[in-house]
Amino acid sequence: MSDRLESAIKKAIMDYLATRPNTFAFRVSTTGIPDTSLPGGFRKNLMVGVSDIIGVKNGKFFALEVKTRDGKLTEHQERFLKRVDKAGGYGAVVRCVEDAVQCWGEI
Repeated sequence: MSDRLESAIKKAIMDYLATRPNTFAFRVSTTGIPDTSLPGGFRKNLMVGVSDIIGVKNGKFFALEVKTRDGKLTEHQERFLKRVDKAGGYGAVVRCVEDAVQCWGEI
């Protein structure tokens, strides 16, 4: 059930970001890319821990890791967000649309 909730949160955040000026954002398929020619039917992402939503606002890169209220970051996800921050971008964990609205205002 938490997967569905996380999926709904991602959709709501993407709907919100689509209405924001000077903002370009997209969802990253963190489960891999469908490829029926491979065993298991998926091609893995090249980078482990990449955030669920990646974007740019007014030229500033941002990465949002979407989690449910009780969801926990993996070590790879934490590392990715730290790398974004260290490189001058904005990385954050969001658990609802209101979190994303706050983040968007801070970017």
